[in-house]
Amino acid sequence: MTIMTWMKMKGILILVILFKIPSANNLRIQVLRSVDRWSADENHEASIYNAYLHAIENAQHSIYIENQFFISSQSGVFLKVENQLLSAMAKRIARAYRNGEDFHIYVIMPLKPEFPGEWDTKSGKDLSKLMIVDDKITIIGSANINDRSMLGSRDSEVAVMIEDVQVMDGRMKGHSFPVGKFSHSLRCHLMREHLGLLDDESYNMSTNLKVEDPLELHPRFGEVALANTLTFERVFGGRITPTDHVWNFDDLKNRVSIPGLVDFDVNEAKKELSNIRGNIVIYPLLFLAEVLKPSYLDMFSMYVDTRGDTKDLNFDTEKTFVA
Repeated sequence: MTIMTWMKMKGILILVILFKIPSANNLRIQVLRSVDRWSADENHEASIYNAYLHAIENAQHSIYIENQFFISSQSGVFLKVENQLLSAMAKRIARAYRNGEDFHIYVIMPLKPEFPGEWDTKSGKDLSKLMIVDDKITIIGSANINDRSMLGSRDSEVAVMIEDVQVMDGRMKGHSFPVGKFSHSLRCHLMREHLGLLDDESYNMSTNLKVEDPLELHPRFGEVALANTLTFERVFGGRITPTDHVWNFDDLKNRVSIPGLVDFDVNEAKKELSNIRGNIVIYPLLFLAEVLKPSYLDMFSMYVDTRGDTKDLNFDTEKTFVA
């Protein structure tokens, strides 16, 4: 992608050298792109978006997503957001409910996906985003879940769709289910990392946190995230933001003054923090729920549509912590 953009800007054509690397697994791989004529002198292509939609619609049991952003919509809700990945997920969940199927979606993303940055001369770091479906298909690349990356007419992105050819016996809700060797091992590794169980010895000792079956793990995964969230809030008090306890800027001002255990007993705070497992917490969906507009001073803010239907929202009710 970088080579094509460079050739477009320079107005020249060079031969691209293909490298052959011995394969560790037998896989079917399709290169995907988000690209347009303005950036790479190519016809418009949104094959990453199309691959995501197809994989979601055809998922049988589980979807595992890691992404820096999750900005999507459903028809008629957020009018300015065009990609329909959220709608595809909602339809698949609804179909599973109607058919009485066991189906779960994991979405892992940073607690603070983006914030105003500063110019720096240090070397950058590539961020890979992925989706693993049924432990059989993996889509991994540079595309965020937002319009800029997915629609093809804006940012240029590249990804690969990996379909396992080598299958092995796996488990879905305790039942035998064929899974791909690569996709299954990748999801298990990532989940063990987020649960703090990469070490084989600690993983073998953790009898109630086994990642091989994503459907059986689902409730325990959420329990760990909630326990970590509550521990951080007990220890650091109002220093923990974003949080579901903050619905507006007045809440935020009051929240930051709340002391935590660390302000009274450092040793006890360290003891509490030793209970943290891995690096997952509950994502605070209600943070600043009453304030839908980003600051006009923050040019890096995520784009939020304020024209959605809010008639059923009641902000006068008592605020509660929602996991």
